Amino acid sequence: MFELSPNAVGTPWTEIVLHRFCAQGGICLYGADSAAGLIMDASGNLFGTTVYGGRSLGQIGAGVVFELMATAPGTSRTEKVLHHFCNRGLPCIHGHFPEAGLISDGSGNLYGTTPYGGVNNEGVVFELVKSP
Repeated sequence: MFELSPNAVGTPWTEIVLHRFCAQGGICLYGADSAAGLIMDASGNLFGTTVYGGRSLGQIGAGVVFELMATAPGTSRTEKVLHHFCNRGLPCIHGHFPEAGLISDGSGNLYGTTPYGGVNNEGVVFELVKSP
């Protein structure tokens, strides 16, 4: 996850690494393979999904929803996993392997989709309700 900041006119932008996910294929508790875009709340926190990783009984996880909490400008961010999707081998009625980004409502609740899981393993639309 990176940020690009503009410099003076005619010079290259500066890249700042905000967070590094672990490699796909490993057992990555905090997520791997972030393929979708991010959304930002009013406080500057970023939210997104990873296709793999997460807590999944010692197997390659089936993705997470994460928050990268805002810190001082130009520094890395602290990740917080908001939801772990279940592994393919389990009855994943709540979905797994989210490939798309998230949207939010005015209350800070997050909404997204997964291509797999649900009653017929044809995907789900999910909501994560913001804790008070």
